[in-house]
Amino acid sequence: MPAVKNVTDLYLRIGVYGKNKGENLLKEVIFAYALLNNTVLLITLKLGLCKEMLKEAKT
Repeated sequence: MPAVKNVTDLYLRIGVYGKNKGENLLKEVIFAYALLNNTVLLITLKLGLCKEMLKEAKT
């Protein structure tokens, strides 16, 4: 999978992967990008999309 370029690219992928590939890949895409960009991490937390992964990261 190519690197995420920006927020627009990220959310386009969320649409694609959310429909076609299932929630786990969706979370991976979000979390990988969130690690690179704290602003996107905050957005995803507000959307409730990576709370579970954040719990896993803390343990």
